[in-house]
Amino acid sequence: MRKALVYSTVVSKRLEYVLNYIEEKIGVKLEFTTNWDEFLLSEDLKINYSDKNIASYQIIPNSLLFEKGIKHIDTSQLEKDPFAFIFFMLSRYEEYLDEEKDKIGRFQAKFSYLYQQDKLLVPVVDNVLEEIKNQLITQDKNIEFIKNSPERQITIDVDQTFMYKHKNIVQFLGGNAKDALKFNFKQINDRNLAYFGFSKDPWNNFNQLEKELKSLETKPIFFFQVGDRGELDKNMSHKHKAMQNIIKKVSGWAEIGLHPSFQSNFDTEKLTEEKERLENILGEKITKSRQHYIFINFPETYKNLIKSGITDDYTMGFADHLGFRAGTSKSFFWYDLENEKQT
Repeated sequence: MRKALVYSTVVSKRLEYVLNYIEEKIGVKLEFTTNWDEFLLSEDLKINYSDKNIASYQIIPNSLLFEKGIKHIDTSQLEKDPFAFIFFMLSRYEEYLDEEKDKIGRFQAKFSYLYQQDKLLVPVVDNVLEEIKNQLITQDKNIEFIKNSPERQITIDVDQTFMYKHKNIVQFLGGNAKDALKFNFKQINDRNLAYFGFSKDPWNNFNQLEKELKSLETKPIFFFQVGDRGELDKNMSHKHKAMQNIIKKVSGWAEIGLHPSFQSNFDTEKLTEEKERLENILGEKITKSRQHYIFINFPETYKNLIKSGITDDYTMGFADHLGFRAGTSKSFFWYDLENEKQT
């Protein structure tokens, strides 16, 4: 692996995090030095992250990477420093600052930096990595980088396994009563036929999905909800045999992850319990998840996932808008701003 020497007057945890990320994504080993003479004499590729002038790839530092804690910052000059910009995007710094949430407490796309810059549909961090590579090529045109080929990953949240079938008698009668009040007799008819086994439940489409997705090169991931019922959690009991059979069958041709209940956002014990429920059904460890309603509350959500043993989260998108929430199409480690460390 080719090496590049990065000069900075200060080495911080934030800067280390960014350089670790860049190194992983482009395949060039990035080493620090705070010794100016060592930097000048080095025959390696060079990145000068300081105000000192030299004929090499120079980045004038934004103060963000040398600060601690969270405060309102001026973003107007942020993109001039690719290191600080990468950190701002990946750490989700802005989401700690915005106090305007939607009705269930989610950070909204319209308040994000990228949406306001009309760049939400662009993987800007990926583009910054390309710019860094182009700068290094000017120092060595024969340098080789990691080749990143696009991959397709199908992911599906299973909020409710069945629409009508296998509901308890209270849910069945209650659903019919609500539809009767709305004169929705077609839905009553559909419910009765599915409930009593005269027609297929409209949401039990797992056999069709298997036919369409089984041949994919990358296995799809199904995130199943196994939490208790609540105001925003409507799935059937995880104890029901029909529910367990669906999960086991899907696991034969797809990966399985946890779709934590909305209630678990505020209760780590509940989150851990749900993860254990799914593990007991499958007889294997669960390490992947995506939050119900795409709800992330920084930093609590990720701290809770870490505590419960989740290593890969798939929630990094907005509920109200398509686009790259963190400015990238690639996976990355979460940086804990409260404790100033890569997790």
